[in-house]
Amino acid sequence: MEGVIRDPRYWLSLALLVGVIVVAVVKDGDGGGASEAKGSPTATVTVAPTPNATATAAVELDQKRAEDLAAIASILEEYRAAHGSYPSTKDEFGTVCDMPFDSGCQLLSTSWKLPRNDGTYPYWWRSTGKAYTLFTRVETPLANNGCTVTTPPALAGLNLMCRNGGTR
Repeated sequence: MEGVIRDPRYWLSLALLVGVIVVAVVKDGDGGGASEAKGSPTATVTVAPTPNATATAAVELDQKRAEDLAAIASILEEYRAAHGSYPSTKDEFGTVCDMPFDSGCQLLSTSWKLPRNDGTYPYWWRSTGKAYTLFTRVETPLANNGCTVTTPPALAGLNLMCRNGGTR
């Protein structure tokens, strides 16, 4: 028996068998596959994100939001250069083309690459035609969030990031 345990083929076969079992359990999730007999024991593997992974994901999402607001601001400046003013929300809050008739949809005439949301939540804005403020929620509170005006009621109580342009 001692010679078998030292043989690398034994360890390779054992590692392969363990790997197949782990993959089967993880892939099946709850262990309730169709071929499983009733009442047989199941194993469930749950992998929770580490705090660092969660924090990294939040930072990456906030970075994407900041980049999207910068892209929207750039599109707004292109629109103003072509039309003489920004599209106006009549100083009311609106989403950046979340719905087909939002005033922000006018920006599509300048660029079809208009970021409209972060994948889950729409971007908001407010414009007088001479100035604008863009709003987005963020995961991490910012010391200076750039919000110099009242914020949209839909975003009340959330951590925000704003970007301002034009002259009020």
